Amino acid sequence: MSENNLTNKKTDNSGARGKRPLVITVFISILVMLIVTAVSFYFYVYTKSTIKNEINNSGSIEYSQYYALICDNTEFNRQVFESAKNRGDELGICVDMLSQRIDHDYSIEELFEIAIASNVDGIIVEADDTQKMKNLIDNAEAEGIDVVTLLSDRPDTSRRSSVQVGAYNLGKIYGQQVVSKELAGNETVIVINDSSRPDTTETLIFAGVQDTINSALEDGTFVQVVSYAVDGSDNFVMEEMIRQLFIDEELTPNVIICPDDQATQVVYQALVDYNKVGLVRLIGYHDSQTVLSGIRQGVIEATIAVDVDELGKYAVEALSEYRSTGFASEYYSVDSRLIDINNISSYYVDTNNEETN
Repeated sequence: MSENNLTNKKTDNSGARGKRPLVITVFISILVMLIVTAVSFYFYVYTKSTIKNEINNSGSIEYSQYYALICDNTEFNRQVFESAKNRGDELGICVDMLSQRIDHDYSIEELFEIAIASNVDGIIVEADDTQKMKNLIDNAEAEGIDVVTLLSDRPDTSRRSSVQVGAYNLGKIYGQQVVSKELAGNETVIVINDSSRPDTTETLIFAGVQDTINSALEDGTFVQVVSYAVDGSDNFVMEEMIRQLFIDEELTPNVIICPDDQATQVVYQALVDYNKVGLVRLIGYHDSQTVLSGIRQGVIEATIAVDVDELGKYAVEALSEYRSTGFASEYYSVDSRLIDINNISSYYVDTNNEETN
């Protein structure tokens, strides 16, 4: 054999040996992915089975019916749940908030699927405009599970009733608060909206804000009303997007409207961190003690508080009424109120649980 042939043979063997670690690495990666997928699927199925057993056991011993509240585990929703649970207890109905029960970050759609698989009697859900949500609501009804939508509606589905705040009227209240102080003109009003939950509610709120401000402006006065989308499904991403409004001076508006409790608290903190208190007006949402404290300190100008007691109570009553009689009001309207420095003493409670003067 010639010297050249020996050299070529050595080269070929070296190439084959070099490919082996790559093949092994790819094989191990695929194997790990398969294991992770299998474990995740097992955990998902196990969770559904566990909840179903707990629901069946609690329902047969203590309650005549079992309702699942499907929503994100936020402070606002926890207050809605407490109201729904209390009303359910009065009626002999167990109300469960799945996102609070399950120690796992499931999406709204996945929680909805768990509730259907668990064969609950009724579902209360903060719906959105996706086709997936429509399918889930219709699938639940096909399984004999009645559905009531909360805050945002899906009238194109087989849901039984909807409990909500008039979104357009809510926008008008925000707009009226903006024009309650003199506008110099050439100002910018930003309305924060959650891009992760597509529905018509925020569109109607924005329209109410815009129409109210425009109708109140004097001739020659211009105010730009802009919708600013943030990703509410990821707190870190949402915070970064909101903080960008203050990092980039060209984006910083004169007024920020937050029809969301989490976004309100993020903007509140950003105003303090970037020394914008008194320079940017913030009109927020919900009456948590954090938000009320912000009003008392002069950081937040005002907030709109929805009656969470009515939200939870009406949702349970709508389901109970339909299941008892076969009929229920198509819509339940919930009250809202504006809280500012003038009436803060009626709502803010200090650390000693005493009303602040």
